[in-house]
Amino acid sequence: MIRVFTREHADAVADLHLKYLTGLLSDLGKYVVRSFYLGAAESPYAIARVYESGGKVTGFVLGSVSSGKLRKEIFRKRILQTLIGTSLGVLRKPKLAQLMWASRKDRDTSYDRGSAELIYIAVDREQRSGGIGRQLVVEFGSELLSAGVNAYELSVDADNVAAISFYERLGFRKTGQYREFGRDHTRLKTTLGPE
Repeated sequence: MIRVFTREHADAVADLHLKYLTGLLSDLGKYVVRSFYLGAAESPYAIARVYESGGKVTGFVLGSVSSGKLRKEIFRKRILQTLIGTSLGVLRKPKLAQLMWASRKDRDTSYDRGSAELIYIAVDREQRSGGIGRQLVVEFGSELLSAGVNAYELSVDADNVAAISFYERLGFRKTGQYREFGRDHTRLKTTLGPE
């Protein structure tokens, strides 16, 4: 069953994120990931849902009508936790400091970082192929349509062929590629409702 994401889901969502998603946030560790999701639960810019099965969170989706505003709001609300967690993450993995610095100056500008975006989605591997991911994407799209948004984008690790194929089956089309924090990403976009 799909439910609105709340603070009570933050630990379970952080665990799913760390288990199935790559990227800087995961590299920084559970403290930062959990803080990020607590900030998202507190933000009016977040569109977030969880899928519960048997009382357990087995999937989630997080995005926003304005991903840039959401990220800034999370950072603003959780600044101390983010700074502490990032520092601890860099102490554990010093290479992260180099990646963050390099990506800061080489930041990709080929897409609007403030536009509507599905930022994160994950489904427990044991629950995949049951339509949970599709339901979460559809629910997210419905929320965007209700907010007056008729298109949105997302990014996928460029080597994640299964995820790219999943999104293409749902009607997304590739719009480009970029590199950030040492990883290549494919950007995809979909239109909601009639074009």
